[in-house]
Amino acid sequence: MNGSLCKFNQTFLMITLILKTMKIKNLPVLLFLFVFLAGNNQTINAQTIELLKDVNQGGGSSVTSTWMTNHNGKLFFSADDGIHGMELWLSDGTDAGTTLLKDIRPGADGSNAGYAQSRKKKFAVCNNKLFFMANDGVHGTELWATDGSEEGTYLVKDIGVGETGGLQFATELYTYNGKVYFGAMDEDPYFGTEYSGQELWCSDGTEEGTYLVKDIKSNGTNYGQSGSNPQRFKEFNGLLYFVADDGIHQVELWTTDGTEAGTQLFMDISPIWRNEWPEFLTECNGKMFFSTDDGVHSDQLWVTDGTVEGTHMVKDGGLNLSPEYLTCLGNKLLYRGVNDLWQSDGTEEGTFIITDIINSPVNLKVFNDKLYFLASDITGGSGIGNYELWSYSEVDGVKVVKEINPDPNVGIDFNPKWNFPEGFAEYNNLMYFRASDDGYGTSLWQSDGTESGTVKVPGQTGYPDPLSPLYIMEFDFNVFNGSLYFPAGYFDDPAIEVYRLSTTLTSVTDNTQAYVMKAYCTNNMLTIESNVALNGDVYVLDISGRYLITHQLSNETKAVIPVQSLSKGIYLVKVTSNNSQFSAKVLIN
Repeated sequence: MNGSLCKFNQTFLMITLILKTMKIKNLPVLLFLFVFLAGNNQTINAQTIELLKDVNQGGGSSVTSTWMTNHNGKLFFSADDGIHGMELWLSDGTDAGTTLLKDIRPGADGSNAGYAQSRKKKFAVCNNKLFFMANDGVHGTELWATDGSEEGTYLVKDIGVGETGGLQFATELYTYNGKVYFGAMDEDPYFGTEYSGQELWCSDGTEEGTYLVKDIKSNGTNYGQSGSNPQRFKEFNGLLYFVADDGIHQVELWTTDGTEAGTQLFMDISPIWRNEWPEFLTECNGKMFFSTDDGVHSDQLWVTDGTVEGTHMVKDGGLNLSPEYLTCLGNKLLYRGVNDLWQSDGTEEGTFIITDIINSPVNLKVFNDKLYFLASDITGGSGIGNYELWSYSEVDGVKVVKEINPDPNVGIDFNPKWNFPEGFAEYNNLMYFRASDDGYGTSLWQSDGTESGTVKVPGQTGYPDPLSPLYIMEFDFNVFNGSLYFPAGYFDDPAIEVYRLSTTLTSVTDNTQAYVMKAYCTNNMLTIESNVALNGDVYVLDISGRYLITHQLSNETKAVIPVQSLSKGIYLVKVTSNNSQFSAKVLIN
């Protein structure tokens, strides 16, 4: 629509550049810069947050919740473009190279390919193929595979005959010994004659190589039973461990070598009914730790060396210790027990509470030989503060890395869907996570493990400015082709799309000069101001990269450009001057 107004906000976009030169080689389109000075040869560490592609141009979210994965030089993720429904997309990291892989289920319903309703693994790589689940509308939810091409994307096998399908969206895919393992049902549980229920299956990517490993819980013709429901897969000492219910021993640990005869109950830990099943299977220092309830001691930490004789409760930590977030740091296991941080070497005497000054640590992550996690502090032994970033090492002990927001009601966002190690991402020797320093939304933060090195990634304006790229962020980080990818949305338009953070190291030469640039809109005019005369051009682009307005700069410190011909929305302003290039986003409203 013509006659639109530029939203006035002089503080909206200010780019301050302190450069050692104006001769910069291969400078990318930047939203912000970090500068490092070292003698005459300097380096600029340039970071950019940008939209990968506006997949759903109708204004809705293309990504509602997703796992992302990369395989064979491509990034794969689930997205809905508003036309094809939720389908699998792939990207080479460019807008033009981000495309729908295959319209598996034509129409707006989509196949839900790779869609995540839980944190269980939705993709598996095996035999140079990417495996995922999808529903083509005919065969129900089944196992699919792709080599990254449309013609190489296919239904592996119709396991559950009919529209019900053989797999469930809660199913986990796990690669072991050249095959993908998963739980599946080979007949419709309500209309079939005989079926195995949800049982252990494997696939090498061919129809004939996809088969039932073992019918652990034989159902006969008892319609509606769920089978043994195998899940929580973990390879250890050459075998695949998982939990399953054979109908006799409740849910217990099982192992398989991939054969029917080699699929066996590992140990009947609890001969009587109990509340908790074995979970959080984690290898550390040659042993596998897990939490379970033996029916006597409630949920406690257990350990195994791979033998029944070497499997035992590590220590009775009290009623319902409920170990979670099991994480290996060196040769020690760190975990949360009830609300405290614990450490274990696998022995009773070597298992103890590290500290009780924090409350409910979550998202345990090892980075640069230290443990990082989110926790709230206990003030005066009674009150509980906000969640902040903490660290632990045997040398430094437990300490808060940085108090991001002193407000006791605001801090790092630890929404339950983020209570997992993937809440942190390691990229370019820094750790990334999301946090709120104003209580109105979350932003992307980075840390090198020090207080001064824990900062909000520059370029994010935050509330009440509408351009807060990380206000909403769901699920996943993925490092691909030198960039950090993540789903995110804007404050005023919480449609979720895939964004990326890129970092480029750039060499510079002499001639120290400080640049302060400002861009703002008012009364249908875009104003660019600089403390140094600019010689070059100003470009206004839409979000897809199309050039809409060009304005030439001739030794100017201020340029005023009419923009009344533009519709309201978000635009990219690019300024070139003296072999340098700077850019940022503006809102025309």
